[in-house]
Amino acid sequence: MQDCISTSQIFRKLLVLTRDSNVLSTWSFGQLLSQLQGSMVGVSESSTAWAPDVIREQLQAFRSSDDLLSFFSELKDLVHRNTDGRDVEGGYHQSSALGQYLHRCCLDYEDLTLEGLCRLLSDVKAFLESPDAPPSMPSQRPAALQEHVKALEQQDVILAINRSHEHFDHKGVEAKKGSSGKHQSALLNLGAVHTHFGHVQEATLALTEAMHIAQQSGDNMALAHSLAMLSHLVDSASLSAAPVLSSGPPSRRAEAKHIHLLRLLRKCLGRAQKLQLPHVEAYARLVLAKFALQHTIPIAGQASPEERQQEEGHPSGAAAVSKAWQDLAHSHLAASLAAAVPVPPMLAPAPAAGVNPPRHTLADLYTQTDRPVFDPAFQESHTAAAAAVQQSTAAALLLKGLPWKRAAAPSLAAVSALTHLVCHGDAPPEERCLAFAQLAQHAAEHRGCRAAEQVLQVADAECPGSQSTPLMLARLGIAHSRALARRDISDAQRFGSMMSALCHPDDAVMLEHRVEAEIRNAHTLLRAGNYEEALQAASQLFELCVEADFQEEAVGILLLMADIYSEADHPCSALPYALSAWLHATELGMDLKAAEATSKLAAANAKMGYAATATSSFNQQLPCILAAAPLRLKARALNAMADAALAGASEEDIQEDPHRYLAPLRIAAAALEDSEDWAEAADAHHLAALICDTAHLQPQRNLAASSWQRVAARACSVSS
Repeated sequence: MQDCISTSQIFRKLLVLTRDSNVLSTWSFGQLLSQLQGSMVGVSESSTAWAPDVIREQLQAFRSSDDLLSFFSELKDLVHRNTDGRDVEGGYHQSSALGQYLHRCCLDYEDLTLEGLCRLLSDVKAFLESPDAPPSMPSQRPAALQEHVKALEQQDVILAINRSHEHFDHKGVEAKKGSSGKHQSALLNLGAVHTHFGHVQEATLALTEAMHIAQQSGDNMALAHSLAMLSHLVDSASLSAAPVLSSGPPSRRAEAKHIHLLRLLRKCLGRAQKLQLPHVEAYARLVLAKFALQHTIPIAGQASPEERQQEEGHPSGAAAVSKAWQDLAHSHLAASLAAAVPVPPMLAPAPAAGVNPPRHTLADLYTQTDRPVFDPAFQESHTAAAAAVQQSTAAALLLKGLPWKRAAAPSLAAVSALTHLVCHGDAPPEERCLAFAQLAQHAAEHRGCRAAEQVLQVADAECPGSQSTPLMLARLGIAHSRALARRDISDAQRFGSMMSALCHPDDAVMLEHRVEAEIRNAHTLLRAGNYEEALQAASQLFELCVEADFQEEAVGILLLMADIYSEADHPCSALPYALSAWLHATELGMDLKAAEATSKLAAANAKMGYAATATSSFNQQLPCILAAAPLRLKARALNAMADAALAGASEEDIQEDPHRYLAPLRIAAAALEDSEDWAEAADAHHLAALICDTAHLQPQRNLAASSWQRVAARACSVSS
């Protein structure tokens, strides 16, 4: 047996396995042997085939506990402790790999109870009587695949690609000559790896070749998976790097990309429904819902007449997301029920004489369990499909929060993120970090930066050491908002630059985050008083959003440009931007953006002397602002409302109904304190004290004056 164990790799692997306390306490002998054989990376099958035959011969002598005692006594004699630290003939030094392994085996044997000894004998007997491993033995990932997945998590490009090639070279399908299933699987996996790292050209080559092989061999399942992966590549690639796009102006390239993506997704959805692939269907429905939420469905230009007819009566983005989530929930239930019912294997008929046997294709992965290519835990097609649909359902739940936020229901958006964290605890870490990022942003907007920091602390505890980009962007965005509120321009510029640096320029998914970072940089310029630079940055961002068809971001930039003109004392120039934002927000169903645009229109009217019109507009949008607006927007709208009311009020009007002016100021001051904008909060308290003094409300005046002194001192301490 010592001659058979000849490689240091096996010694080290045995030592690593036995150091794990769960191995000897929960694994049977067959499980340990199977894990050892499956972990030999880069070793040929012939070099590991010795184990079953040789070990079976050695175990024939174990008939009672006395035989085990004699065996472990002989093992103790094999371990030497000579001073030179070298192995001697007939034994091994205790510091060597095999010496440590033998020493650990002897120690574990001495710790065995009577029940453990009986269990060891039973495992040996079961191994001798059965030619194969026990049927209850859990499947383990091959070591090359484990290292491949770990390299993906660590963003190691070279190691991930090398381990992928090694896995399919040594642990892939034992395909016969002419088989295409192994090559299709390898190409799909290679395309997924390159897509993950943003290598658009390499991913396009791999996926195109996979589609050609699938079409030539008539493998519809492989073609459906290739279409799904290619649509993911087109969705994640930037306009300059997206495949199959003709040259032209940016607006035309964006339209071509959207139409190409839409056609791919519809073909993918149709094939998935025809072939009954619930995981591919779930992916297509999810991306189609996201597309409807973010972009305008192109029904002109390059769209065909059939596509124009298909888009008539297309539901809104919110309805599309809600319907997709319901469909995914139903698909998950159906896939779970199908996975719970065992399906008897169907025997393939023997080929006729003179006819070549059928070639193995990618469909074998979903119909046969003896050909492991990917994770062996996903050998069963129904179980794998149910798990994939469940993951898509969890992602749809996060997507469902976006239309709630648009529809002036931010609490329901936070509920969606909380539901994802509670009900989908086994979701990928990236999705959990995204849910925490959404909760942190909601807390910062509606509860203040302190509440957001508490959410981030929980996220750090739940996802330690996470390098999630959405979570890091949320953390930097909260720090940027706090710096702006405290008038710390240098820190705000630093945090904005860090957010921009996190977003890769060639990644379409990162484009949304990059636009958000640049919007924050424009707000920094506005707070610093650089109106021309802020207006120029906002104009460039608006052109970018129009090219990429980012609807919500474009409306937000129009509101930003209205703010710039209003802060520069040009309310007449702010009116067209606020009015355009209101028209687009109303048409697209963005209730909160429409309310914000109305408040800016009213503020501009008040500055131009139309106080009555401004007050009427504020009163119309007051319920939406009080119920759903973020702290900053709520405070600015209520301050502007109080200013508009005071502009046309006399001293007698203030004395007659002082609470009409005090109520919005008090709410605005509380919101400004929660957002840590101490300077504007002090101004609100000071104005409230003046109103109370005019109305001869001495107790309220003293209270407002003390609040003003407290907040003003806090503002001075922060600025210093």
